Amino acid sequence: MFVPPLLLATLVFLLRSVDAAYSTASCDGLTSCSPAECTVNSEADCSFNTNTPNWASAMSTLSCKTCTQSTTSFCSSLATTLKTQNSHIKAAWCNDEFLVVAADGIPNYDVMATSGTQWLHDIPLPPGGDTTCRVRTAAEQLNVFKVPLTPTQLASGSNTVPNPLPNVPGMPAAGAVAVGIDGVPMFPNYNNRGIYAWTSCEVDRCNAHSGKGEDYHYHGDPFGSNCLYSEADYGSDPGTAHPPIIGFSFDGFVVYGRYTRATQPGQDIPLDACGGHYHLPEGYHYHPEVETATTNSLDGTQVSGSVSYTAYKTAPMECWKGDISGISNFWNSGGSQVQYDSTKDGLSGRNDLEQLRPCCGMTQYYAASGVTPVTDASATPPPTASSGSGGTCDYGTCGDGNDNSGKTCPRDFGNGKPDCPPGCTAVPSTGCSSSSTPATPASTSASGGESPSSSTAFTWTTTNTMSYMCPSSMDTSARTIVCAQTEYPAGQNEGTTATLTCGSGNIECFVFAAVGKVGGSCGGDEFLEDPGGEFASVPVAATASCVGQASCTIEATDGALNGAAYTITPTPSLAKAKFLAVCSSTGTPSPTPASGSIISAACACTPLSFLVALLLCVGAKVIQ
Repeated sequence: MFVPPLLLATLVFLLRSVDAAYSTASCDGLTSCSPAECTVNSEADCSFNTNTPNWASAMSTLSCKTCTQSTTSFCSSLATTLKTQNSHIKAAWCNDEFLVVAADGIPNYDVMATSGTQWLHDIPLPPGGDTTCRVRTAAEQLNVFKVPLTPTQLASGSNTVPNPLPNVPGMPAAGAVAVGIDGVPMFPNYNNRGIYAWTSCEVDRCNAHSGKGEDYHYHGDPFGSNCLYSEADYGSDPGTAHPPIIGFSFDGFVVYGRYTRATQPGQDIPLDACGGHYHLPEGYHYHPEVETATTNSLDGTQVSGSVSYTAYKTAPMECWKGDISGISNFWNSGGSQVQYDSTKDGLSGRNDLEQLRPCCGMTQYYAASGVTPVTDASATPPPTASSGSGGTCDYGTCGDGNDNSGKTCPRDFGNGKPDCPPGCTAVPSTGCSSSSTPATPASTSASGGESPSSSTAFTWTTTNTMSYMCPSSMDTSARTIVCAQTEYPAGQNEGTTATLTCGSGNIECFVFAAVGKVGGSCGGDEFLEDPGGEFASVPVAATASCVGQASCTIEATDGALNGAAYTITPTPSLAKAKFLAVCSSTGTPSPTPASGSIISAACACTPLSFLVALLLCVGAKVIQ
């Protein structure tokens, strides 16, 4: 009987069970945890021009919500559970559902040292780059992680992962699976080809490296005297102490350190395929483990016969034991990785903001100097700036087509990514300027909505019959776009408003108007359509009256806009009503809006031409 390879791999890792091995082996005396036989690469360091995140601004966008703060175990001792020295963890709190950790991704040791202990510089074959350069640097990220406080353990089977690792279907091929207590992401033990990071010769002495975004992250157990943790963290009597907490898995289960002694509590209980086991008082939890293995292949190295190496495996290992299907907004909009990696411009583009918000009035949290979580219900977060400091920035798109070597131009540059390669056209983000290509600045209306000039005509596809929507044939090249939004947390009694104001002329029609978890913002982030379909068309009665007006205000209340009810299934926890309107240049509405609308409650996709139009409208990109 033929068994499909993916099914066979799934059965293998579900049936596998290993002893909870103990070890004190580390790479303290080595230059890398990669095998000694790995050939050391000599390409130059890649050069990046990276923006530093504005953490004070990012945190200010997370207004508090009405909830009761959880007191679950570590929630009341985050300042001591997490490694907060050197302020790389910017803030951490528990709300009613999640542990939220905001961190810049830099560990508490000097990963870019060029003398003495050289972590990144001593990796034999750093990933990222090409034949001309390799990534040996790390840059601050804007990472905000959420960990469920009440995980649900799978009774049987395995989670479905939309972007699985080759030969490891229970783990994603991109991004982190957990976060360390130092705020550094923990990736699977494999690279994105499904090969152990050790046999790929690509880890430093703490089993970590940086990718093309200069994002430092672990691919193995970061055990060592100059790494995340060592046996010194086990207390005065390591032989009788349970290993300490070293991280939090995104399925909600805690990651404890490896066993270093046979006498430690729970060491005699085997680990399952996910790298976890159950015993009291910890309940189900994960542990790293160390094992020796052999290989006949090392990346970048000619191997004769087999090579022995040590695998310093972190956990989760080959799967999550927690049921991730019940965690809303678990994956990013593309389904490629767990949602935690935010743009360096802010958080407003994430569709899980409601889950990240602190509880109003909470008193137990950690915050680094200069970063203050919003806990005052009366505080109004300032709008997120869309441009870099001094009115300039160095990030945007690299255009379409191929570079001079025939490779497809990368989607964007800056924000931790390399500059556009020769042959590609760098187009800075809206509201920015650069020395190579000037951008078209966006003007901001008194209501806070952006109204960038449309220097390029664009078209879109309509799918339903809302009377306030623009006809798809409308020429927008001589008109401006105004954008406004409002967020209404379900269950609250007060309403919130969105105001669209034309700088000149009147509102002709809308190229987009929807309510629900529509994503994006008017502050410069990309439009992100919610993949779960939790959005609906704005009712005609709420928006048609705006046509012909120079300014229009729409109030969102529980289940209604300006008193007109809308229905969203399933009901979202946050209704973000968003509006993009076209302003006439003469003050006379023309043409009359035709039948047809941009989006319906059942729509699950956005035509490419319309997406380009939206990116132009909200100021995420400039099309020239």
